Amino acid sequence: MEKTLVILCLLGVLAGCQQQKESSARRTKDEARKVGAASAHQAIERGDPLVLKEYPPLPYPPGHNIYTDLLEERCQVLWKSVRPGELPEEEFIQQVQGWNVVVKEEIRNRHGPTIMDDLYNESQQLFKRQRDNPGLPAS
Repeated sequence: MEKTLVILCLLGVLAGCQQQKESSARRTKDEARKVGAASAHQAIERGDPLVLKEYPPLPYPPGHNIYTDLLEERCQVLWKSVRPGELPEEEFIQQVQGWNVVVKEEIRNRHGPTIMDDLYNESQQLFKRQRDNPGLPAS
């Protein structure tokens, strides 16, 4: 009976430790997103060019380069692959996501709520035309 009680107590302590780890990880994730968002707000306030960041590098869907060209041409938004440097990768990913949320909001504020979807749809149409007629220029 005593062994069972000791085992139950140990399991309870371990479960509590696991919950504390998960809570701490969630806080770290939230804090990293806030850091990224705050950095983006500062860049926008300074009047820096708008930049959407990409990390980790993902496989691009067909026509992605056309989409990023349209973003730059129509909205003056750059698309950049970035690297974590000294930061832990998971923290850096959260910072990038926080940054991008703010920048996307700013793009929509400046160019309309559907601009990103509109440009994506246009890029897909242009890609399809290029694929069907390989001699056509990109735009």
